Amino acid sequence: MPAGRPREFDETKVLERAMQLFWLRGYGRLGVAELLKHMGISRQSLYDTFGNKRGLFLRAIEHYRATQLSRALGLLERAAIRDIYSGTLGMLA
Repeated sequence: MPAGRPREFDETKVLERAMQLFWLRGYGRLGVAELLKHMGISRQSLYDTFGNKRGLFLRAIEHYRATQLSRALGLLERAAIRDIYSGTLGMLA
């Protein structure tokens, strides 16, 4: 994207939409035109921001890891701590 020109879309929302579509359709079965329509961005925005379809896919994986996977791991950690805490209290009673 040319310097000084503001981005016309929310990158997080676009990555979220791409992530969902990749999940549903798979990388190989998904065309660029379908991606663009679903994400609501232009072909030039795709190339300027992500490089190409593969670059978008890799960023969508990073987005998944940063949002969904970290959230799931956080829930598992809290559950494990709760179980350890409950087990310790059970042994003391």
